[in-house]
Amino acid sequence: MRMSGLASGMDIESMVRDMMRVRRMPIDKMMQQKQVLQWQMDSYRDVNRNFSELRNNIVDNMLLTRSNLQAKTAVSSNDSRITATAAPSAGNVSYQITEVSKLARAASTSSSSEITTGAKVDTTRSLMSQSDKFASGIDWKNGVIERQSFRATAGQVNFQLDSQKAQNIKQDYTNDMIVKVDGKVFNVVDVTEQAGRVIGENEVGIDYSTGTLRFGQGQRANADIQVTYFRENNLQTLPASSSSPQQNFQLAHGSIDLQSLTITANGKEFTANGEFKIVTSLTELNENTVFVNVETGAVSFSSAQTQPVTANYQQKFVTAGVTTHTANGPVQDKFVFDGRTSLSTVMSTMNNSSVGISMFYDEHTDSVAANRKSQGVFNNTGDRTEMSFEGSFFTQTLGLDSRGSQGAQNATFIINGLETERTSNTFTLSGVTFTLREEFLAANNPSPVTISVNTNTDKVMETITDFVNKYNELIEKTNGLLREDRHRSFQPLTDEQKEAMSEKEIEKWEERARSGLLRNDTLIAGSMDRLRSAVNSPVSSPTGSFTHLSQIGITTSPDYMAGGKLIINEEKLRKAIEDDVEGVFNIFTANGDGFGGQGIVRRMRDTLDASVNSIAQRAGGSRGLAANHQFTIGRNINNLDSRIDNLERRMKQVEDRYWKQFSAMESAMMRSNQQADMIFAQLFGNQG
Repeated sequence: MRMSGLASGMDIESMVRDMMRVRRMPIDKMMQQKQVLQWQMDSYRDVNRNFSELRNNIVDNMLLTRSNLQAKTAVSSNDSRITATAAPSAGNVSYQITEVSKLARAASTSSSSEITTGAKVDTTRSLMSQSDKFASGIDWKNGVIERQSFRATAGQVNFQLDSQKAQNIKQDYTNDMIVKVDGKVFNVVDVTEQAGRVIGENEVGIDYSTGTLRFGQGQRANADIQVTYFRENNLQTLPASSSSPQQNFQLAHGSIDLQSLTITANGKEFTANGEFKIVTSLTELNENTVFVNVETGAVSFSSAQTQPVTANYQQKFVTAGVTTHTANGPVQDKFVFDGRTSLSTVMSTMNNSSVGISMFYDEHTDSVAANRKSQGVFNNTGDRTEMSFEGSFFTQTLGLDSRGSQGAQNATFIINGLETERTSNTFTLSGVTFTLREEFLAANNPSPVTISVNTNTDKVMETITDFVNKYNELIEKTNGLLREDRHRSFQPLTDEQKEAMSEKEIEKWEERARSGLLRNDTLIAGSMDRLRSAVNSPVSSPTGSFTHLSQIGITTSPDYMAGGKLIINEEKLRKAIEDDVEGVFNIFTANGDGFGGQGIVRRMRDTLDASVNSIAQRAGGSRGLAANHQFTIGRNINNLDSRIDNLERRMKQVEDRYWKQFSAMESAMMRSNQQADMIFAQLFGNQG
């Protein structure tokens, strides 16, 4: 218990604080040393950040790319007919296109007639809810859609379908089954009782007696296999009991074929046309009917059922397929759409398919249009049809047959006297990408379209100028730190000193205290010397016509105080680029042996890498992710922290001792005062 001047009347707390202030002076000095180290660490990291920025943004991402240092430009004499762009690999050449007799065209088709009668189809509603709108109707298939996925092991050939469901497969729908391996469609063949049948490379056999899929060759590890097949019907038990009565149920599937549906409940058999009826309107629901939403498969009774309910049904669905041709051969995709699917979903599925088709519905003409996304002719066999549709839903309901189709064609043109063709209106020839925009014949156009390819001098100039500016910025920033004045009389402020100062005074003080922490720093100065040497030393690559930056108009500033900044002679640099852009590229990016054989940028990258690593060993990385024990300044800070902690413990002991001594003095004085009061009372208490 601390007693503060109760008996003596002295300000003991102030006395202890003043005595401790003297005692704490070593700690304050160490705290100042720690702050200086932290500021110095921040300054090192700023330098490291600048080094990394020059290396990453300028060296790696800009100057080492041919697209910047060897940029080319292609100019067309008639942009309305032909445009062109040039890659850095293109030569400085000229092309003449005297004729474009045909532009490439993608195959397309559209409905051969209006697809609806009367009211137009609503593309957002389900197909089964408006099937009567389609002029050709919808030829629904009946059964139950099942889907199963497999993840193959390396070399796996056989895959087993669900044993219970496989017993009820519709064998006559073999051609409609869909088996995809990593998105590629395989043709399904019936191999029941044909164990020795050879399975082709793009085939998969199904043995209906066992429900087994068999490929002709083993699949790769983790191959994604998706299977869609069809069962005759689904017999489903819907749970209900006296302890858990149910009025509403949900079938496992939607898109129900009403004519195939039979529901048995409490001894009654409900059908679409029987004594006990299935109805599709809730207004008709009573004790002798059951409501079914054929789209969703929802079932409702007029009262809760206390016994299990069974339902036997089929779904309505359509199957469809599309085949297109590409440079790598035919591409096929197959689809299954149940009655709940909307026309909008059908078209979206097509647009996202691997067959490369874009499909849309035009309400004005009441027709569906389908276009190949790729131009040109790829099918050179048979009738040369580029895309074909399979299944009555596509060919009849949507009318996508050959009557509304327009065939594909290649672009045919004459370039530099050579008549040739391409599958696309955009093609690349020797690094130059041409885009044909308009057909024209030589007989009607005596002036050919000329494409001139030349070095993009402005682009190369811009790249090199940007590099020089960034390099000069680094020189200026780093030299500023190396030459900054050091004000040693301005030490970091203690907390007590800050309390007596305003924020502006603190800011000014710390600005001077932080100044010059890297003045004449040997690590930074050495890095800058190596960087200047990397830039100014000659490049001895045997493939380049330039060996020094001065030969292309880039020299070092004669002003010593500039610290090695670079100066560009724009006229000389432009001439060097125009005369020999390959030589300019080489002086920056040569990859010869040793320091002399390397281009300037490659030297700078190596130098900056070494500098960044050296600074990180002293002050940690530029992002500050390293722990203190991993770099020099951090270890020094940890050492100071340890010494400060030890001194703080000792100061606590000293302060406690001071308080004990003063408390003992106060106690003694209080006892003395009490004794004096007693004596005074005994001597003078009875007078009067």
